[in-house]
Amino acid sequence: MLLNLGCPVSPVEGVDVSALRLAVDLDRPRTLTALIACGSDIFFRNYGYNILQYTWKTLDATTFAKMIISRMYDHRIRLEIKNTKSRSVLELIATEILELMKKNPEKIEISKEILMELDILEDNSLTSILCEAVDRNCPVLVTFMYAAGARAYTHSIKGKTAIHHTLDAQTGMEEMLLTHLGCSLYVEDNKGRMPVDYMPEKQKKRLVKKMIVMEFNKMNSFVYSAKDNEQKNKYKQLVILFFCLYVISEMTEINISWIELYSYIVKVMETTFPKYKETASDDRLIWVGQLCEIINHQFDNSTSDVDEGYEQESFYELLYCLYNLKKVITKISVDEYSVQTKGGEIVLKTLNDRKYLMQALEFACEKDLHVFLHILITQVKVDPGITFGVLKTRALHHASAEGNGCIVAYLLHTCGVQKHVTDINGNNAAHYAYMNGKIETGNYLTRNKSELIEMKNSSGKTPLDLLDAYKERMKKLLKYKLCEKEENEELKANIQVVCEKNNEYELATTLLNMCLLRKNIKRLTFEKLANQNLVSYSIGENRFLYDELIRFLRQIGNFICKERKYLQGNLVPAGSSADGCRLGAPDEFDFNWVLELGDIDAKLEKMQSNEQLLKGYTNKVIVDSPNQEIKRLLCASNLQDEFFDVVEIAISKFPKCHDRRLSVVYPGVKKTGVGVALTFAWMGAEHKLLLVDVDLVPVIKTARPDGYPHPLLTAHLPEIILPFSLVLLLLILLFEISTLFTVTESPWIISLFLTVTGSLLIILLLSSVSVITGSPLTPTHIIGIAGEKWEFSSHDLDVAYISRIDNCEGRFSQALEENYIFLNLSKHKKIIFLLCKYIISVLKPEGWYPENLKNRYKYFDYKQYKLPTPQGFLLKSSFFRELERVPDDKYWTRPYYLNRTKSIFLHMCRKTIYRESLFKSLLKNDEIHIDTEKLDSGLVPPYFARSTEKQIAGYLAPTILMFLNRLVINDFVSN
Repeated sequence: MLLNLGCPVSPVEGVDVSALRLAVDLDRPRTLTALIACGSDIFFRNYGYNILQYTWKTLDATTFAKMIISRMYDHRIRLEIKNTKSRSVLELIATEILELMKKNPEKIEISKEILMELDILEDNSLTSILCEAVDRNCPVLVTFMYAAGARAYTHSIKGKTAIHHTLDAQTGMEEMLLTHLGCSLYVEDNKGRMPVDYMPEKQKKRLVKKMIVMEFNKMNSFVYSAKDNEQKNKYKQLVILFFCLYVISEMTEINISWIELYSYIVKVMETTFPKYKETASDDRLIWVGQLCEIINHQFDNSTSDVDEGYEQESFYELLYCLYNLKKVITKISVDEYSVQTKGGEIVLKTLNDRKYLMQALEFACEKDLHVFLHILITQVKVDPGITFGVLKTRALHHASAEGNGCIVAYLLHTCGVQKHVTDINGNNAAHYAYMNGKIETGNYLTRNKSELIEMKNSSGKTPLDLLDAYKERMKKLLKYKLCEKEENEELKANIQVVCEKNNEYELATTLLNMCLLRKNIKRLTFEKLANQNLVSYSIGENRFLYDELIRFLRQIGNFICKERKYLQGNLVPAGSSADGCRLGAPDEFDFNWVLELGDIDAKLEKMQSNEQLLKGYTNKVIVDSPNQEIKRLLCASNLQDEFFDVVEIAISKFPKCHDRRLSVVYPGVKKTGVGVALTFAWMGAEHKLLLVDVDLVPVIKTARPDGYPHPLLTAHLPEIILPFSLVLLLLILLFEISTLFTVTESPWIISLFLTVTGSLLIILLLSSVSVITGSPLTPTHIIGIAGEKWEFSSHDLDVAYISRIDNCEGRFSQALEENYIFLNLSKHKKIIFLLCKYIISVLKPEGWYPENLKNRYKYFDYKQYKLPTPQGFLLKSSFFRELERVPDDKYWTRPYYLNRTKSIFLHMCRKTIYRESLFKSLLKNDEIHIDTEKLDSGLVPPYFARSTEKQIAGYLAPTILMFLNRLVINDFVSN
């Protein structure tokens, strides 16, 4: 009935879910038949899979549903073979697809290897084959060529993109190319034509609005995924800017500038919206709908309720609201709203300085927003060749580093940007593409033997040198963490059985990524495995890299102390690079900038019950000061803002490193929620390419507040033993004295008894220290990982370190306390911690991985999910609790390696009677089999922060224990 009434069968504007996909998910064969017969879109790709692959991967789909989709694809491909008109290349590919469908429909794909076997790639590029399929109206072949690596935004041999081909051939594939294959309406061909310029007006408006909706949904997703309110507000303002520019460009008959429209809406957001937000019962309520309702109330207009569950209504709500708002604003003097609030004045000032527009341009290039970028350049006249920040990078560099090839094509062909321009360190766009593993984008930039190939940066490296270095690093990664296809076939067969029987996709993916770990543990003793993957900063290029980073950061620190007296502090290393537990490569460093401001008062304040439920913990850290200058730093996020500003100025003064092998690269200097993130690139002989992330965090050193005691591992000896000892000694002495006086009256006997008793008691108490605290963890000084001395002692644990201050509320920083423990662990304890860390690292991809390798850390269950691996500080909390629970060193030696490892991950499971019984069993030197079906992931409270931070779930802990069940003790202690 709905189809008879004209209900659309394909996704409409703003809707991401296809009716055809839902019919597959719910196993509705009759509905599938009806949708296909009515012309439903069968060419969409869902998380990288076409509808045929998706149907065969969905276990809820029955054989009947799979047969319907397979028959439909078979019929469609045979029809396209007729459309090829005996074109041998396309006919060969279509025939090969039919053959692959008979073998394994779930994994059907046309790879470059298959094309080379068919002798197709000799005279034809992938893009030219795709464009030829567009000309012949073969959409299925187009989608397969796209999956093989062809890109619709690149130019074919004829000098046209795929969307130019479909417009010229009138094959009607414009919408498919835009929505599913990443094509753009604004990339010019070799004749200077943009697709949007010569398509019918009605079609143009429909497609542009569709792209606007898609980009709105994408930008709105960034709002919801932002980690802090400052970032959320930034994204919200960019969404509003996007809409204002679009509305102004569409309605030219009303005489009002986009600056006036935008300023008014931001003023409303800054004044009314925060108050309205406090009354909202649901934090996920559509903020755009709320904003529209507030704007309508400003003019006493009737408002319509926004459906909370239908996100796309907010798009049309805002669009309609802005059209009406333009008419209203023309009747009001601009001065009435542009200077009423401080916020309005700030917006107008920053817009005049064009700094905010530069941020918008940078955002559009990094997030692959084609329409937003085109509007900024054409309507606001933002220069696409303008330089950004201290590195003097350009929009082309940013798009290349992120691998946004369509943006790169637009900047080169439509905007005429020169691709040989470099940043301050001599890196061009191809350098950045290869450096970040965006090989397709790099090849696009260097095609036809471009002059970019010969250009060298300040480290003396060409783009092709970086490409070779990236490939070499990938080879090392395959040996270190990833599992080759032919390894451990027996285990993989067992995984397949688990997946088919229990639908446990997450479990299957986890065990699959652990195959290589099991092989390495069997091949080596873990002492050798740990030492093989452990980073040493005292030898080779690691030492030079570490020393150069310290020199560069101390130069920044000296500048901070000179320019901002109130931000004077000391540079102290933190994190895995400081505690000697870094695995893999020296590509991550953490440093604290410790500030001793003086008059700081820190206290714990219990939150209201509703706030406790919202945040997940009970107490918040309040920081205050009687000094007005210090108090100004504590308000809002002034400390982080000023620290970021002075670091950015310092790097602009000293942008280059002394050692030419190290250089600052994009994104350069970025503000984070806690401080500043710096990105470097090391290009040497041992490490040919290493992207190094450095976090620099300002922390305030202050007296330890009441209610925040030391945990057992960092408490001083008197804190643990002295109160108990004094009471016990007093009781024993009183007992002995009373006994002696009743037995004898001789003074020398009394003295002798007191001396002997006191000596024995002291010896007993001192011998119990190792039982209570384990190995000593409170030395008087710390020697750094590269042999350097840092001014830090056990007395520094008597104070508190507070970071991430926002409106006089902060959080405790435990980085120094953690390093204090790790640097003084015994050999065996450190090896066990490294084993746990290595297990987690095998399940977690690095940011520089290419997309095909990142997909190995995802599992498919109707959609793709990332493996929810335990976080680093969660492992540390569990490890510290195990140190506290098992203080005796003999239970951490080689025979107990496996049991201690199991026990640490057991801390991440939900607390049950069975779990507590396992803790006792794991103290024995036996192989304990854990029934993981009785365990669930549990919430782990932070070891140091306690009631001031929320508990974190120990995801995958039962699955990791299942893997550890497969190992035996001999795997850990012998070859």
